Amino acid sequence: MRRMISTLGIATLSLTLSSVTHAGTSAQIEKRYSQGYMDCLYNGDNTTDLCASDEYKIQDGRLNQAYIMVMNRQNKAGKAKLRAFQRALIVNRDANCKKNSSVATVESECKINETIAQTIWLEKYR
Repeated sequence: MRRMISTLGIATLSLTLSSVTHAGTSAQIEKRYSQGYMDCLYNGDNTTDLCASDEYKIQDGRLNQAYIMVMNRQNKAGKAKLRAFQRALIVNRDANCKKNSSVATVESECKINETIAQTIWLEKYR
């Protein structure tokens, strides 16, 4: 019985994780790119890796702000649930981006997009 509950919990988490990655459409995600990132990408003096590294820091900061705002509205049980969920999202995001990316640049861009999608999802979370 315990194993069945655990398996059900994992299946539910997997479905929820996949819905988070679809929380934002490509257009919604692209609208969230910083102007600095767009300028960096189209400026021939910078490498894409440098652009992505800086953008990831910006988007991770935005994700953290959204997370704190949602956490502040939660009771103790809600905070524990959200904390566990967010930790699982990060692990899932990193594993999926690494698995589905043949080069580091694509992996970095994947992490940026997934981080933005998580932020959009958190902003809608009640």
